[in-house]
Amino acid sequence: MNNTKKSTITKPKINHIIIALTYIGLIIAINQINSTIYNDVINTFDFLIICLLLSLSEIKDIYHRRTLMKKILFIHVLMFIAIITVYIMILPAYTHDEAIDIVKNDFKNKYDLDIVYEQSALERVYGRYFVKFKYVLYFKDRYKKVIICFNPLTGDYEADN
Repeated sequence: MNNTKKSTITKPKINHIIIALTYIGLIIAINQINSTIYNDVINTFDFLIICLLLSLSEIKDIYHRRTLMKKILFIHVLMFIAIITVYIMILPAYTHDEAIDIVKNDFKNKYDLDIVYEQSALERVYGRYFVKFKYVLYFKDRYKKVIICFNPLTGDYEADN
């Protein structure tokens, strides 16, 4: 009779894997929201590190802990909720598309200029930890280019001609 140990995936191991994958999914969602809606103005590095550490702790526990204790599951639920809550709290007041719409409407109403959006870049904002950049929006009207630095936290903007 062969007395070798078989490696089977048990229900507790699957629970650990699900928790680890949930953190990885959260990382993906946070970065996707940041890049598509906020044009990468949010510093998501801390969220990435926290989620990776929690995910790795669960992967490590697959082989060391036989059962998933309710206390540990409760801590993971609290961490997951805390990460989402902090992320929502630090979101800028204005998305990239909202910034474009605000500038276009202001120029149309104030200056009777119908400007056309061309592209964006980022300008560093000092003194902020999570939102480190302003939107730099490039527009053009019939005669010249208009460059706007839009603060996504306050909605204030400056035009460089």
